[in-house]
Amino acid sequence: MLKPLSQEREAQLPPDLVQALREGRALALVGAGLSRALGFPSWPELLRELAVHILQDLGDSHEARERLLAKAIGVPEWVGETLKHHSADAYVRTLRRIFADYSPPQFSIAHSLLAALPFRGYLTTNYDHLIEDYVRILDSAVPFVATPFQDENPSAFFREESRFVLKIHGCAARDAGRLVLASSEYFNLARDARYERILAYLFQRYSIVTLGFGMADRDLTRFIEERRHLYGNRCPTIYAIIPETETTTWEKETYRSAYNVVVMPVSPNNGFEELSSMLLSLYCMVHTSDSHSVAADVENLLHFRYSDAPFALTGPVATLPEDAQAARRLLSVFRDPVPLARFASWSATAGLKLTTAQYRLLGQLSPDETITVRQLARPVPQDMATVGTWVRGAIENLSSEMTAFDKQTVSAYAETLLCLLGCLESARSLLDHANGVSLFRLIAQYFRQTGRWVDWLAACERLLVLTVEFVEMPLEIRSRLDEEVSLEVVWVLLWQRKYAEAEGYMNTKPALKETEKGRTYANRIRYRKAADVGEIDRLLAEVETIKDKRIDDFSLLGQLAARRALLEPGKRIDTLGKAKASFMDAHSRAVKEGPLREIGVQSYYLACVHADLGEFDEARKYIAEVRRIDGALLRRVPGLAWQWVAEYRVELSEKGREAPTTASLRRRAIESLTALGIQTATDVVERGYY
Repeated sequence: MLKPLSQEREAQLPPDLVQALREGRALALVGAGLSRALGFPSWPELLRELAVHILQDLGDSHEARERLLAKAIGVPEWVGETLKHHSADAYVRTLRRIFADYSPPQFSIAHSLLAALPFRGYLTTNYDHLIEDYVRILDSAVPFVATPFQDENPSAFFREESRFVLKIHGCAARDAGRLVLASSEYFNLARDARYERILAYLFQRYSIVTLGFGMADRDLTRFIEERRHLYGNRCPTIYAIIPETETTTWEKETYRSAYNVVVMPVSPNNGFEELSSMLLSLYCMVHTSDSHSVAADVENLLHFRYSDAPFALTGPVATLPEDAQAARRLLSVFRDPVPLARFASWSATAGLKLTTAQYRLLGQLSPDETITVRQLARPVPQDMATVGTWVRGAIENLSSEMTAFDKQTVSAYAETLLCLLGCLESARSLLDHANGVSLFRLIAQYFRQTGRWVDWLAACERLLVLTVEFVEMPLEIRSRLDEEVSLEVVWVLLWQRKYAEAEGYMNTKPALKETEKGRTYANRIRYRKAADVGEIDRLLAEVETIKDKRIDDFSLLGQLAARRALLEPGKRIDTLGKAKASFMDAHSRAVKEGPLREIGVQSYYLACVHADLGEFDEARKYIAEVRRIDGALLRRVPGLAWQWVAEYRVELSEKGREAPTTASLRRRAIESLTALGIQTATDVVERGYY
């Protein structure tokens, strides 16, 4: 069992390093020592092995081979230069063969802790792929791997959200022919302008932790001298983890004062076990956890995370602590990344006694400090109910207007909400209470306005099956909730232009037609089914008789008049004028009464009717209103889709069908409506836009 450093040794670890790790301002520079412990060769050993293979292939004399092999220890770069010059093809071919022969080694606690520490990225002189393998499994994402001399811009990794691995001397898996082994390759690398720019960027911005190097290692001294050449000691500190047998007090002081390098000595005993202990202590300190209390759990969690890796431990994996198992089940309920601090706080209310250091290893931690679990556990019903209660508390006080801020809040739980609404226990914890109907309406507004109609329709249909089980909910409230969910199904079908399905659904639930929304939806179905002027006139007369007309009623009058104008070209202008007047009434009522999204809807209709009347300046004024409300204020996806339809109608009326901009806008409008699940998008933009 791995133990952290003693409390006395931990107290000597640099606080500035801990803070740099917390803030994402630290990189690791990894040398051959870390890979060598797992069976990979050191630089001289690799050159010696390379020489053995090549010289055997070339059939050189025994004495010549022995002389060259002897030089591999003292001047390995010259041996590399000689071999490459003598037979470049054999050199590359043999390198590929050597690295292909190395099978994945055993699990390394040092590599797993190195991946667990929040380094922004890793620099390495190693040619193997161990670092990226360990980071990939812990992050559940492939890190961005780069070399200084790759064809594409190597600085691209600075813009990547995922962590990066910069392989300073090349990558055997990518291009064995461009590994830095020979003296000329070292010379060329040191004078490569791209390499110098990369180092300059890193030296300026990041503290660097070096490990896997000896104090006399030429790669490390070159790196430190390169930094001194560029900046002196006026840049973030280098923290060099060095075998304690390879340094003296005077050397430490020289490095600190002249190079801004802090030497952190470790014992080489027991295969450098103290290096892993130091990494474990750093990990716990970064997460403000007592290392001696959580060390065993951290090690078990690391073993668990790597249990399916090709280099997994042989034998049974240590059992996770009970609280860690419960937290992992709860985390598995979430379908969205959840802020680590919030999840830890929520879990504490559920009685779980874990630290951030333990939570961090339950799943993938992103740079924005959100966590997701990839190795899904099987939640129990109580877990679903618990998460339902948590999410309900996070969103229940938002505005029903669903502003851009409200959408951002709900979007953090969107996939989770769809999951919760499909499970009895979690659906009850979300909605089985006095404010359940209001909360459902709020969730509905999110999925309506983000245009996720297909997903929302499926969620509502599942929920209708579950609401009958809400036995603890008062019957009156349960009936209201069932009514709201049913009307939501009709709403989605109507906006997807599936009128026959909407009518059939309402016929299975006659009580819906007795509600205010239900009557409005029934009229819209009649409007869409009207095939001639007579049917439109009958519906117009019925809507006109409504005493207390609402926004929907005025809007429907406008739509009916606009539709009539299309059917009677001879009276087109007069009838479109009546349509405009009705849309103006609806717009004025929306401005006075709200909600804000309704102003956007009526602005769309006004833009279309002005376009059909040839009043293009007025049409563009209302398009700008749609863009302001649905784009800048609400970020309402359907509103922006209809905006493209309105822009197409204006362009078509003003410039004609042959104009390039008309064709482009038509394509954009059709694509936007199709993305909403509207299967008749082409017909809508040409004839059914009212």
